[in-house]
Order: sequence, then structure tokens, then C-alpha cells
Amino acid sequence: EPDQPPPDASTPQDPEIGRLLEQAARQLEASRLTAPTGDNAYESYQQVLERDPANVAAQEGLERIVTSLLEQAERQFQDGKLTMPMGNNAYESFIWVLELAPGNAQAQSGIDRIKAQLLAQGEQEMEQGSPAEPHHETALEAFNWVLGIDPENPGAQAGVEQIKDQLLQRGKEQLRASRLTTPTGDNAFETYQAVLDMDPDNAEAQEGLVEIVNKYLRLAENRTEDGKYQASLNLIGRGLWVTRQRRSSQDPAPLNDLRGRLEALRQQVVVMMREPELPPLVTQAKQLLDSARADSNWCSRRKKVEDALYMIAQAAQADPSNSELLAMRHQGWSMHSEALRACPP
Repeated sequence: EPDQPPPDASTPQDPEIGRLLEQAARQLEASRLTAPTGDNAYESYQQVLERDPANVAAQEGLERIVTSLLEQAERQFQDGKLTMPMGNNAYESFIWVLELAPGNAQAQSGIDRIKAQLLAQGEQEMEQGSPAEPHHETALEAFNWVLGIDPENPGAQAGVEQIKDQLLQRGKEQLRASRLTTPTGDNAFETYQAVLDMDPDNAEAQEGLVEIVNKYLRLAENRTEDGKYQASLNLIGRGLWVTRQRRSSQDPAPLNDLRGRLEALRQQVVVMMREPELPPLVTQAKQLLDSARADSNWCSRRKKVEDALYMIAQAAQADPSNSELLAMRHQGWSMHSEALRACPP
């Protein structure tokens, strides 16, 4: 009698196949079709087919998963769960069907319906919005979902362009009204940043940011001329903050130039704020140095010179290039060195 071939591990007698089929049946019953990872019917049937590619029970099981996914997707669609929440939406369910059954007409039709519904939602949001209270964020999310599914979709592309145009128009109005960075939710800075989030190379939005900084510079210059130094510093600070928000694709030259002008103005304003303090400090420092020269007590002389040098340093913060202060500081240090030798600390 000829030798019998060894039993094929992929025959029904393989206990592992039986166990996997039973496990898949339980997972199907519990609606664990494709999730969670490591405990779903799809993975169990796939493991069976790895052992026995022709296994009829596993193939039929995958067909049942497709049917269940299609039913699940329809329920999700009717509940408005088109693309969210993650792990429980119609789009993911239809994609799973196409993974298991490429070309499935019902799944493809379902995705087309999702695109149409999202487009309708985006257009409705646009209609409900107004220049004072636009709904562009919700509409943009819907259009972007469509473009994620169908990058060349003309309806979604047109919707995004319409949002961009509306935002740019709103930014101009906010600029005219000097709503530059406030109030929150209704200012030119946020509006132009929203455009750059959509289109980082948008020249009009980039120019809008430059104009915001320009306005802050002009306002600060006007406040400085009026002697309102603290208000000027506040405006300079806001302008500098905007220059630091530049996007990587933006030409840095215009904002860098404005940043330099703002920094120069800030230094000028700081000096002007301290100018009223300068004459009294200089006078007191001169008196202390004169008194120190006449003082025969070296320890007392050293203390007076140190006090004078402190006042000179304070005055120099307001006017670092003042020649009189530089000369006084040189005299003071010379006197201090002499007194220090005679009266060390």
C-alpha cells in the first residue's frame, strides 16, 4: 500500500482553523467587524485564509462583513455621522467595504453621497454667515473633507476660494476700522492668519499683515509726538508681536524693516521718557563729585564718589552718548580709584 501524504495543515481538521472560525463568528455576532485591533472578525478570517486561501467559510464570512459594513454605513449616514467621530462614521465604513470588495458600487455610491452632503453643508454654512459673523471655519472643514476624498472636486475648490475672498474682504474692513489685533474674533490679524492657514503664499494676506504693523508704527509715532509715551510703547509692543508671527513662506524683508523701525522708535521713546530725570541727576552727581574733592576724609570721599557714579549711570541710561556724562564718569572712576587705595572696603 503506497504511503499516504501527511494531513494538510489547512484542512478542516486543523484545529487552529476551527478555533479561528468560531472566534470570527462570535466577533461578527458582537459587531466587532474591523475593530478593535486584535479582536475583530476581519482579522480572524484573514488568519484563516493565510492557512487555507480557499477556505469557503472564511470567504463567506468576509462577504457577511461587507454586508454588515454597508448596513452600518447607511445607519451612520442617516445619523449624520459622515466623517466623524473617528472610528464610527459612514466614510470609514465605506472605505472598509472598498478594501474588502474593491469596486463595490454601493460603497462608491455612498462616498459620492457623503461628498454631496458635505458640499451642501459647506454651502449652507456660507449662506448663513455674514461679514460680521462668518461661518467660514465650519464651511472650510466640510470643503476640506471633500477635497481629501476628491482633490479635484470643483465644488469644494470653488467653496474654498469663496471663503478666501470673503476673509480678505473682511480683513480690509477690519483694517479700515483699525481693528488690528483686537477684539478677539473680529480683527484683521486673525482674519489674515486664517487666509494664510488656507493659502500660505497668499500675497494679499501677507500684505495685510505688513499694513497692520505699518498702522501700529504710524499710531505709535503720533502718540510719541503728542507726548503720550506709554501709549506709544504699548502700540510698539503690539506691532513687534505681529512681526514675530510671520509664516515661513512669507517674504521676511518688509516685516524685518518694520521691526527695525519699531525697535528704533521704542529706544527713542524710552530716552524721551527719562529725559525729565536727566538734569536733576546730573546736577546732583556734579555736586557730589565737587564735595568729594573737598573732603579730606578718604572713606567719606569714596562714598560720595560711589553715589555720584550711581547717578551718572542712571542718567546715562536715558542718554548713553551724552559727552558731559561720559566726562563725569571718567573723572568719577579716577577719583574712586584714588579713594579706594586710601580707604579700601
